[in-house]
Amino acid sequence: MAESQTAQSNQARIDLLQDEVSTVGSEVDALKNKEGLLRDQFISQMEELNKEIRFFFYVF
Repeated sequence: MAESQTAQSNQARIDLLQDEVSTVGSEVDALKNKEGLLRDQFISQMEELNKEIRFFFYVF
């Protein structure tokens, strides 16, 4: 009987840990997507700034 309770307790802990790992995995994926978006925005802003700088040097 005690072995059965221990096995059930261990299975419950395993299930909880698997859920937590899955949640963390989803959060990591979301952060990766956000990182990619922020990187693309940064590159776009730097390209626009580069155009403005080149125009400034061309005018002056």
